[in-house]
Amino acid sequence: MDEKVYKQEIKDVLEKSDPKEVDRGFMDDVLQKIRKKREVTPQEVARAILFMADFPDREWDLPSIVGSMKSNLEEINWRDVYSCFLDVNFSIWTLESLYVIIDCWVHISGIITVPYEIFFKRWKNERAQIYFLRLIIESDEKRTQLYSNVFFSRIISIEDSRSYRFKNVLGYESNFNCVELFQCIGMLGSIPLVELIARKSPEWCAAGLGFIQPRFSRMFEELLIGFARGAPNSFILHVLFKNHPEMMLQKALILVREGIPVSRILDIFLEHKMLPVVSELLDPPELCFDIIVLSSIRDHLNLGIWLSNNLTTRKDEFVRSLVLYLDSKVSKCKEPEKMFPLNVEIMGTFTKAVEQYVRILKPETVGMYNEFKSKIPHGLRAQRSKDIKIEEEASNFISQIINSQRGIESSINQIKEFLRGNALSKELASRIFSALLENYGSLYKLPNSDLIALLYGGLIKEGVFPKPYQRMAIEYIKGSLKYPENDREYSFGFRCLEVFLPSYPSILPEIEEIESVNNILVKKELILVDSSTHPMLELEDMAKLIFKCDSKNERIGEIIKTLGSEAENDGHRLSDAISRSLVEKEEVILYIIQNVLLEDCRRLILAVESLGNDFYLKFVRKSLEFLKMFLDYRNRSENQIAKNLGFILGGVMLAKNRIVTSEQFDFKKFVVKSVECRRILFGVKFISSFLKQGKHGIVFIPNNPWMMSILSLLSEIYSCTPKAVRDEIQGLFDYFSVDLVPRPFKSLGLKSKKYLAEYVIEDGDLVVRHVISLALDLSVREICGAIVEKACSVAIQTGMVLFRTMCVEKGMEYVLFRNMVVNLTKFLCLVSAQEPIKACISGNVSYFMKLCSLDFSTERVFKVALENQAVCCELIQRAGVSKVSESISGCYSSLEYRNGDAGDVRLSLLEDPGHIEKVAIKPVDSGEYQEIKAHLGQLSKKIPYSKKNIVADEWRGLLNEGKEQVFKRILESVENNEDKDEECIRLCRYITGHLIKSGSKEDFLFECMEKIFKISFKTQKEVLGWLIYSNDPRKFSVSLVSKFIEHNLINVVEYDQALSKISLGDGNLDFVIALLTSLITTEVQICTVYDFICTLEMLAGHSDNPKVFDFFQKISNLMMHIEAKGVSEYDEYVRNCRFTTVPEMFLPEFMERANYPESLDIRSAFKVSWDHFIRYHRIPTAYCYLKVDPLPNLIKDKLYESIKDSLFVFLEAYRKRNYLFFKLYARFIVKILDVIEDTPTNRSLVFSVLEVLSPSRVPGFSSCFLEILSHKFVLKYFDSEEGVVLAAETLRCGFYSPKFMYPITQIMQVLKRNPTYVRMYSSYLAYCCPQEYPHIKNFINQTRDRIVPVEGQNSFFRLRTALQNRTSVKVTDLGIGKNLWVYLIDNLNETDTISSTVIESIKFMIERKMHLEEILTMLWIRMKAGGAPKALAACYDEISSFDFCRVFLKSLESHSYNKL
Repeated sequence: MDEKVYKQEIKDVLEKSDPKEVDRGFMDDVLQKIRKKREVTPQEVARAILFMADFPDREWDLPSIVGSMKSNLEEINWRDVYSCFLDVNFSIWTLESLYVIIDCWVHISGIITVPYEIFFKRWKNERAQIYFLRLIIESDEKRTQLYSNVFFSRIISIEDSRSYRFKNVLGYESNFNCVELFQCIGMLGSIPLVELIARKSPEWCAAGLGFIQPRFSRMFEELLIGFARGAPNSFILHVLFKNHPEMMLQKALILVREGIPVSRILDIFLEHKMLPVVSELLDPPELCFDIIVLSSIRDHLNLGIWLSNNLTTRKDEFVRSLVLYLDSKVSKCKEPEKMFPLNVEIMGTFTKAVEQYVRILKPETVGMYNEFKSKIPHGLRAQRSKDIKIEEEASNFISQIINSQRGIESSINQIKEFLRGNALSKELASRIFSALLENYGSLYKLPNSDLIALLYGGLIKEGVFPKPYQRMAIEYIKGSLKYPENDREYSFGFRCLEVFLPSYPSILPEIEEIESVNNILVKKELILVDSSTHPMLELEDMAKLIFKCDSKNERIGEIIKTLGSEAENDGHRLSDAISRSLVEKEEVILYIIQNVLLEDCRRLILAVESLGNDFYLKFVRKSLEFLKMFLDYRNRSENQIAKNLGFILGGVMLAKNRIVTSEQFDFKKFVVKSVECRRILFGVKFISSFLKQGKHGIVFIPNNPWMMSILSLLSEIYSCTPKAVRDEIQGLFDYFSVDLVPRPFKSLGLKSKKYLAEYVIEDGDLVVRHVISLALDLSVREICGAIVEKACSVAIQTGMVLFRTMCVEKGMEYVLFRNMVVNLTKFLCLVSAQEPIKACISGNVSYFMKLCSLDFSTERVFKVALENQAVCCELIQRAGVSKVSESISGCYSSLEYRNGDAGDVRLSLLEDPGHIEKVAIKPVDSGEYQEIKAHLGQLSKKIPYSKKNIVADEWRGLLNEGKEQVFKRILESVENNEDKDEECIRLCRYITGHLIKSGSKEDFLFECMEKIFKISFKTQKEVLGWLIYSNDPRKFSVSLVSKFIEHNLINVVEYDQALSKISLGDGNLDFVIALLTSLITTEVQICTVYDFICTLEMLAGHSDNPKVFDFFQKISNLMMHIEAKGVSEYDEYVRNCRFTTVPEMFLPEFMERANYPESLDIRSAFKVSWDHFIRYHRIPTAYCYLKVDPLPNLIKDKLYESIKDSLFVFLEAYRKRNYLFFKLYARFIVKILDVIEDTPTNRSLVFSVLEVLSPSRVPGFSSCFLEILSHKFVLKYFDSEEGVVLAAETLRCGFYSPKFMYPITQIMQVLKRNPTYVRMYSSYLAYCCPQEYPHIKNFINQTRDRIVPVEGQNSFFRLRTALQNRTSVKVTDLGIGKNLWVYLIDNLNETDTISSTVIESIKFMIERKMHLEEILTMLWIRMKAGGAPKALAACYDEISSFDFCRVFLKSLESHSYNKL
């Protein structure tokens, strides 16, 4: 080597040297010489590496070259070397060059951690950089390993890649799993690179583009649309939503524009838990609000709570967004489908929620809302798109199934009815199908997914799905079955498959290739496969079990062989040999069977034919006997034996138009038996080969009934067997050119046997027989395994020992050993099973009868056990024999015995046990007990009521559709029962148990308990005693207690006192706080803070606990904090008034000292009165008003100021929803009315107060308002025009509660004293009066003044105006709408022209059957209420003359209807 090499660069040395000479020694020498003269720079090393990369075809010895550089240039920072690549005009154009650069780094560092981040900076040569990235994309990922760089960010984390929630289609170890790669592509703006990635992996392309949006947004959106149209649980969608939730929310708007339904978007959002993000961001607003609305319709979100939270936290910003959303929807009201999912009801919920929070909004926001509200079209409520209605009906239909409100069978029948109905019904069925298919990916997540699976499978099984839908449904199911076996979607798909597979076997070839599916199909016997437990025997050993002759005799063997060769040319010589006794017929038959694999089958057929009819019959009999015996054993060549034997038997029988009778051998039963013994392929191979020979005859060809029955049986076997069996059957059908139509199997295997045996059951009732048979089957299966296992073990060990001690005739060893073991097993099973089976039968029969709610006495149970003991023991015997026969061959190989003369020893154990039937008794699986229990539970619903306990059997019906009828039946049963209390207690136990488990969501069950408590006081005492005083931890259920209180089933005072005494350990503190929170702090308050005074005082003693402290902070805003001064003075005044023996001695002194009443502070008085009231208000006396009663006397001289101050206190209570304060305030007003004088000033003041407190302003004060109106001071107003205003407010209370009927009636009676005002304002009062008050309606409607028409009248007054103008319904419907008939009846007053017009209008409507029953019912009610107006009575008399009206009115009389 040149000594002046140091003057050259390393690159030059490499260029001038032969690559084969450049080894480790060469490089060490070069580098050492260079280093002696000068320093090697990173740039020089970089140029050397790039040179090698430019010429990769030179096959550089990289380990030696780079290894030498690494060891000799220790001071070099190799990252600096690679950074120098970009200082030169760096370009890489081939994959080999790229691999050289990568391999150099590998040899430097020892691992593939190439600093790719260097190359992802912007290069001087942009074109070269794009090509470099193309090479990275196209390279072998194992060579480049871009994902291994620790400085890069991962698109998918290792945790995501291992998640089982989504089916991962993206491998973690991919070059595309690098954010910086896509950022570099985005920086370069190279569309071809993105297209290249999209072609290689659309999923990775979409995942990466998500990080560089809005670059390449069009391509990203196209990919996203494709994924959105697929399964909602796509892994790529999971990645995108996790990495870019806000961006994906914006992109969802594009999906909607591309025609993807909002319902589909919601499914995707729910799948990927995006609903909280939607709720938080609300951007884009319209889409987000659509998602929220649709979520609330589907019960994924509580719209009321969501609105309340947003209105509280976001206030004006949220309301403005909401108004803009609603405004955009309302503008589309002429096209209701564009309003979807918003409907009138939800719009009402929005507006109602906003109005509740108006007081916290800014004036401009309120103005914006009011402007929107004024633009809502009046007829919007009536506009409902037909498509939306159908969509909602379809959703409701599926929801009812999910919520167990519809049965599966009835649902399928209902869909069938839809398909047979009109166009609208067919459209509804189509929407149901679409909903099931579109939401398939999320159905398995539903709580009742099993029900949906049954529906899904049932629709396929019954052929209800139209063909396009059915194909799609099956494809979805096949997709689910490809998931792991422990995946919920797999379980859902398999449950669907179970339902329809027997009726739809054509899917079997497509799914049996999935190993997990095939295994479960076999396990559940949906596919029947051959057993591998039968003993394996050679053909000669099997022949020994049938033939007594020994074919191994040398002389006989030579004769058979000679005759066999001669039989081909002349069968008469063989017949002559048999006639001369040179050979026996049985030996010839044995020869044929033993050589069925070796000889030409056609020659054997000729031999059988040549030996005459007697030989033919014996040959057939022996062959068929051999064939039956083959079902109990296996042979390595059994399939070929079956085929050849079938060929021979078919050739001598069917080809010659001969057959044996079914008594001799039933071929169809043989096939069934082969299935039962799990020797299916052998049986099908034989019967297929056998039947094919019939084509050579003229009888046994297609359309022959005997043959077609066997083909029909094979078509059943085809639907439940593996591919090998199906191919054989298909081949047979093709051979005869018969169409194969797979049919559900009905007569095969264990499925064909309803029970294990024919049991002895005397009861003729089919249900009872079925239940007993199930119990007997289960009893046998429970004990059979242990008994058979032990018996087989003892029998084999005994046989092994016994044969050592006795001589056995040569050639009989196997037969005698088999006989002994089988017989001994049989006897042991029989003896061992006697007592266990009797005990097991007794227990199971008794328990099964209870599950079915059947009365079955102990004597009858013992009788069933005794009568079936022998049958069950025989079953266990047969199972034991079958089991031990499988083990004999294996044990025989290790058997020790002595050959010799057995002498006169004759043991019954050694006798031939006969044919051993293959009996497999399946052990009981752990899950089977639940299945049996569920089956018996379903069965109990079909038992006549006379045979069962109605309460025990029917109470579950309270959870499903038609629950009202079920409860009615239960109540009738309870009423007729001798012990009502016991029945009611039992029913309540069932109900409370279910409520505890289900979370107490069913309000109907609490309504049931309310009715039960009215029937049985003892039940009420038991239930409430348990809930209040027991130590049962199950009673500490927040939802349960809340519902009891909400439905007023429990005394809150009593419960408060009991709750205050419980120990706060063991989680009870959490329960108490959670309960009070749910009752007090929710949007809809069930209780107030003051209903739980005792409990709150108890909690106050634990205020050092953070949970208690936080709770008190939360409820502090709900408590009345009346800021006041002079509290002690008013308290002292009350004590002096009420509690001193002689108040006159102390009171004047106090009044002077305290300057009372001039210095009285009304707020102080209310604070003292309120504190006393809340402590004693639950005591049913007037003691709680002790401190408020003296107050009116003190303030009567400054009444206006005091009432004004008191109203501020009232307003504070109203804001805090402290409705208990209303009682105290009502008492205060009543006491003021007691003490004030009747002066114009006071009357004006009181009327102003009543206006402020009126129900139209304060609906919650209605009951107190009616109490005040009943005061004698207020009743005087009814003598003036002011009374009409109060009367209208009184009638308004009737809309709030039916309990106000009595006080309203009493107050309205006072109005009769002023008929002038009643007549003057009767139209207004009639409009205000609810229809539930017909007696008041009659009083108001006695007379009626004319009204003055004004602009903007509502429909009621518009009708009156029209009637005054004598406009009849005959002319026009007046534009009133559905309330026209009600308003017409309200205008039946005096007998004048207006009433005549009304009567004509009503008659017109009745004649055309318009609201016929409603009109007649209302007129009948008004007449029965008494005091009917003259015109109404005249109208009633006139329409009673119509025959059809008279019939209906008589029906009302007979049913004693007394309300509308």
